Formats: sequence, structure tokens, C-alpha cells
Amino acid sequence: MRKGFTFVELLVSLIILTLTFQIVFSVVFNIMESYKISKVNMQNLYAESYVSLLYDILENELKYAGSGGELLKNLYKPSYVLGNVSSYIQKGEKYSEITDHIWLANSIDVKEDTNKLEFYVTYVVTYKNFFVRNADGTYSPLFKGYVGDFRWAIIKNKLSPSTEGYFTRFVKLDVEKISGPDEFPGIVGPEDTFKIEEINLADQTEKVMLGDEDKYIYPLSRNTLTSVEFSKNLFRQIKVVFEKNTGKIYIEKFFPILDLTKKVYRQDILENVKSFEVYALYYPNGEKRLSEIKNQSFDLSSIYALKFLVTWSSPWKFGSKNFEITKTRVILLIPNL
Repeated sequence: MRKGFTFVELLVSLIILTLTFQIVFSVVFNIMESYKISKVNMQNLYAESYVSLLYDILENELKYAGSGGELLKNLYKPSYVLGNVSSYIQKGEKYSEITDHIWLANSIDVKEDTNKLEFYVTYVVTYKNFFVRNADGTYSPLFKGYVGDFRWAIIKNKLSPSTEGYFTRFVKLDVEKISGPDEFPGIVGPEDTFKIEEINLADQTEKVMLGDEDKYIYPLSRNTLTSVEFSKNLFRQIKVVFEKNTGKIYIEKFFPILDLTKKVYRQDILENVKSFEVYALYYPNGEKRLSEIKNQSFDLSSIYALKFLVTWSSPWKFGSKNFEITKTRVILLIPNL
């Protein structure tokens, strides 16, 4: 009985084994390449989607840019110690979180250094109708128009922001209609009179009388969102932050309503960002980085749009290079500026 293998049998076995390894290697290689391509496609889709999300958010917020700008340029808020009624000061201090970031059209700001770029949009939306102080200390709407239920308002001491000594105050109010033919909330007019008092935020069961300087009351408009993450009053600031060292872009939404327990909400947008740039487009055919204009003498009224540019780089190499995408969007500013 024969033992072992002949040379031919051994050679055939080696050939079969070699072919099997080649087939297995080819299958595994193709799977790995397919996985890499799929990963690139998924990451590309991720970047495309979230850059578009960022631009959609910016476009939605910038449509309000300039709204209520004259109410924000010299805005004060009350100062107080919670629980100490006598500590309440009506015109307490500048609302610096707002007034420090309304460089362009009292609504837009940008700050950039070697580590970070911050882009701000701040606005307030009020009802078109507003209240004027009467000689007896009551208030009446300036004209016939809609005013919804409101608590928060911005009060002017003078009608024109160019008047010397002009300032505004952000307040919470108690509003009571005391006479007139119209229903409130609803369409109200000069024939309607209201008793309006300021709520003492140190103790909201207490009220403070409004004074002679509190001449014009602009009630904050409200939206219908019920999520706890969004203030119903249309007064807000968004800040887009690009961290250059980490390659992250995130948005912070700041709601200035004074008695909110939480005023800032963060939304992470994108990682592996290579660059985020903001340009001003201005008449007749100019384009400059917004942060450069801020440090120059420049006619800001010539700016009609902002251009945003994001370059995203994949965290791995595809072939010998990192995969990159660049997306831009131009957003017009004309409506409110």
C-alpha cells in the first residue's frame, strides 16, 4: 500500500491552495475597497447634510436681521437680588450680551482670532402696534392694529434713536385693559386705555409703577412653539462658533428673557471642518471678509448680502489625499436693513 504524495499531487495541491488564497484575498480586498468607498460616500453625505443644515439655520435667522435694531442699540435691563424687593432697579445696567454684539445694522457681529471665529445674529420682533403714555399715566395704542397677549416688552424714553439721551429698557409687564370699545388681545386702537405696570423680578408678586420716561411700549411678539428649548417671545441671539484648533462648528442659541432658568442651548453641527469663512458682499461689486471690514473704516450701508463658505475634510485619506468638500451660500440682507 502506497504512503505519501507524489510530486505531481503535491504540485496540484499547491496550485489549488494558491488559487484559493488569491480568490479569498481578492474577495476581501474588494469588500474592503467597497467599504472604504461606502464610508467616503456616507461621510460625504454627512458633511453635505450638516453644512446645508447650518446654512438653513443661518438663512432662517438672517431673514430677521435688523428687526428691532433701534430697540437694541442702547438697551438696559433691570438689576435686582432675587427675593429682595427693594433691590429692584428699573434701569439697572446695559444688557451687554445684546449690546456688545450688534455692530452691523444693530443685529450682526463677528469676532475672529487665531483660535476661533464667532458669528452673531441678534433680533427682536414686536407687534407692529405699540403703546403711548397718556397724561394720566395710562397707555393707549398709537393706531388701530393687532396686539396679542404679552408680558415682555421694550420701552423707549424717546421716539427717535438719534435723539440725545435716547435709551430703551427690557421689562416684564402686567397689562390690564380698563376702557375702550375693542377686545384685547385683538385689534385695539387709540380709544382703548390700558393700565400697565412693571413686574418686580426680585419678587414677581410685586409691581413697580412706570414713570414719565416710559413713553413708548413695544410688546414682544410671540410664536406658537411649545418646546421648552425655544422661548415663545421672538427675541433671540444665535452665535455660530468655529473652533479652528478642533475643527468643530456649533451653534449657541441665547434667549434673553430674564426669568428663564436656562437661556443658552447648544447644537453641535459639524466636525473635521477645515475652514469657515464669512464674507460681506457690497455695492457695486465688492467682496471682503466680514472680520476685516470690522477693523476698517467702511460704508456698512453698502453691504447687501453675506457669503458663507465651509470646507470640510475627511478624517482619513482616500488614496493619498484627504477627501474635501466646499460649500457656499449667499444670503441677502436687504429686507430689514
